[in-house]
Amino acid sequence: MQTGTSSLWIPAPEADSSCNGKSHFYPKISDTFRTTGQDFDLSYGMGTLFQDRVFGYMAQDLVTFGASEGAQLKIANSIFGLALSVTSRFSNDTNIDGVLGLAPAMNYDRIYLSPLLNAIQQGLLDYDLFTVYLEDHGSQKYVPGGRFTFGGIDTDNCGAVIDWLPFVSSVNYGFMIDGVSIGNYSLNRTMQVMTDTGTPFIAAPFYYDNTTKSYYVPCDGEKKNLNFVIGGKSYSVEPRNYILETDQANTCLLAISGLSGYGMGPTWILGTPFMRQYCHMHDIGNQKMGLAKSRQKF
Repeated sequence: MQTGTSSLWIPAPEADSSCNGKSHFYPKISDTFRTTGQDFDLSYGMGTLFQDRVFGYMAQDLVTFGASEGAQLKIANSIFGLALSVTSRFSNDTNIDGVLGLAPAMNYDRIYLSPLLNAIQQGLLDYDLFTVYLEDHGSQKYVPGGRFTFGGIDTDNCGAVIDWLPFVSSVNYGFMIDGVSIGNYSLNRTMQVMTDTGTPFIAAPFYYDNTTKSYYVPCDGEKKNLNFVIGGKSYSVEPRNYILETDQANTCLLAISGLSGYGMGPTWILGTPFMRQYCHMHDIGNQKMGLAKSRQKF
């Protein structure tokens, strides 16, 4: 589930070996399925860290959000992609079958409504917003990752809204920040950022070396909060959210990477380290982002 993209795709029954081991959609068992007669070619990436592509064809059917045993959001006549081939990162990730994009833009070259925007246009949500609450479980596996709440604010897992920030982009959940600091370093500058559940890092602008690298730090070293000033208020990301455990003794991954914007789009991407610290209320109807502290206990 990615808030940085807007397209939904899953493997087609005739997908090549790159989709082996994944769940496939079988159109023949759906009496509401139809093809659109168009192909798609999607690219994914964060700066120069990775670049992935998905190829396939487009279709239309009833799309349902939610598990079969729980509450469901059924969205008729939704456009989605059937993937014929995916590149290595998607192929090697056995935890996912496809991608559900939740960005506010039209999908597939901005021609069609995404399933989420389709639901909003059909008046299926109580409010034209959704909340993202992400949990932190360190290196644990097979544990709940959080909750997406469509049509309302998740008051069970999120505190009071600290502030509402106006969107500055029509294609992503972007807003402005006033500065950033950590330890003795501070930068006071108005910059455009976006948040994205599909980016596992905080992506920052390069200083001089325009080559994306992974950085590691001693797990038992000194740790400080990473602070962002947004709308005149300070938002701190605790080290547990941006310094991540690895399989190596006393070696932790610094979940901060470089971003090459080349003067276009956001300067920063506040990925899951920031989104685990703060719940996000994506108010599409009023074009603003609400931020609230996560209620997760440690």
